[in-house]
Amino acid sequence: MYISLAPLLGIAATTLILLTTLANLSRLRPPNRSASAATTLPSLDVLIPARNEAHTIDRCVESILGQHYPELTITILDDGSTDDTPQILADIAYRNPQVRIISGEPLPAGWTGKNWACHQLSLTSEAHLMLFTDADTWFAKGGIRRWVEAHIITQSDLTTLVPDRRSNSPAISLVIGFINWFVLGLLPLQIAYKTSIPVLSMTFGQFMLFSAAAYDHIGGYASIKESVTDDVSLGRRIKSHKLRWRLFDGTKDVVCEMYSNNRDLIYGVGRSILPVLGYKTLYLIIGIIAFLVFAWTPVITLILHISINSTENFYPYLSALMVFFLGITWYISQRQFRQPKWVAFAYPLAISFVILISIHAAITLYLKRSSWKGRIISKPEKPT
Repeated sequence: MYISLAPLLGIAATTLILLTTLANLSRLRPPNRSASAATTLPSLDVLIPARNEAHTIDRCVESILGQHYPELTITILDDGSTDDTPQILADIAYRNPQVRIISGEPLPAGWTGKNWACHQLSLTSEAHLMLFTDADTWFAKGGIRRWVEAHIITQSDLTTLVPDRRSNSPAISLVIGFINWFVLGLLPLQIAYKTSIPVLSMTFGQFMLFSAAAYDHIGGYASIKESVTDDVSLGRRIKSHKLRWRLFDGTKDVVCEMYSNNRDLIYGVGRSILPVLGYKTLYLIIGIIAFLVFAWTPVITLILHISINSTENFYPYLSALMVFFLGITWYISQRQFRQPKWVAFAYPLAISFVILISIHAAITLYLKRSSWKGRIISKPEKPT
């Protein structure tokens, strides 16, 4: 019986995704502690940019102070906040000598707001390790210490973690599900760790632990001053400089509120998609077509063949196998990263929603209506 090439390629692709997912599970776990782990922890500076974070900054800082890390400094930059953030920060610093507050300088031309804030923070640090995190992130007790030890054991230059992202809407859950599935199923860590190919990396801004020497070596935030995706760009620079980048599952130790509403979700996620693709519209179009075909063709084919009760060829069986393999990878991803399981059964909707966000992002960027935290986002002259 004749079978066309397309379904065979589909089976091969979904099988590869399943194998990648299973292989990545072990590599995302933290390394076992051993006698080689340092008994004396290096000095650590936690660096936090804050712009209108009155509802989250106190919880973030208190969770870091509760780590009982021996040589820890928390540096927070108030980036022109117009809410109660400055007053809250002043009160935190008054009660805790480990916390220092600095006021951000005006944004110079050619910089994005967060990159400028983080660059100023980095200039104040004299620690051996620098941990960049966000004001809407908080940490389990002992979590930072555990990952500093992992950073030392693996001899990493940049250690980053997949955080536990809290969702308050189905739309946010769908997008989180897509991001987690992408990391687990489409990023082969075994290959990524052995090559210096920048695109084979994924870095999360909620936890970026740098060795200070490595951060300086790649030029820090000054080297990506126009980048909208600072985390992704810094991870790629680490890889391009042939330094050691490591990614782990940090959902038990790092928690964040991804977005408070669907509007922030659409603009927050959308602002990252084109920059990750190097602002190449062609890449976006190819990706949209590929993901749409990948998500819906097996499902539609299976439904059509079931509805007409066709048994004349193997297509319904191949489609069923593709849907099963994709569904399994999504389910494993949801379970691994502590997200609701129902998203695994709605993965075509999740992929479609991310595509709609991508299209919206491209249109708003073209019309210069893309913004984040009160600042217009535009395409840089030289995309990072």
